[in-house]
Amino acid sequence: MPVVRTPARDRAAEIDAAIDAVVTGAGPVVLANGSAARRIRFVTDTPPIDGWLPFGAAVGETAVDGDTLLVGLGAAAIEHARRAGLAAGALLRGGDIGVEAPPGRPDLLAPLIDGLVTGYPGAESVTLRLPEPDLADAEQGRLAADVARLAAG
Repeated sequence: MPVVRTPARDRAAEIDAAIDAVVTGAGPVVLANGSAARRIRFVTDTPPIDGWLPFGAAVGETAVDGDTLLVGLGAAAIEHARRAGLAAGALLRGGDIGVEAPPGRPDLLAPLIDGLVTGYPGAESVTLRLPEPDLADAEQGRLAADVARLAAG
């Protein structure tokens, strides 16, 4: 089996891109007001879904229900929110995606968005759509993810 070498990383270009993302908000994941047909719903209970496997809403557990990706939050502790966001972020694909946090838990929004942005492995543009009142908290999560990415570069 031949050895496949990955091209050398251009760290200077990665740092410049991270700086641009932090300064301009123009990274691959952006936030916007509104909703979308595809959704990520973070849940603490086990909604009835048809599927091959049971869904218990454990932290980071995922299941698909039509156009909705259900992501478990467990007991909905702030410490678990980023972990659940990371699991969902790894499954993101380009385009518009609505984000639904548990009602009455604005404290979870920033770590959820931080996890989604940090966990996204792609370069294709993703727009996370949220209700207008949630955008300020969500922006804090996006900024945290971009700063961490910049620091890691």
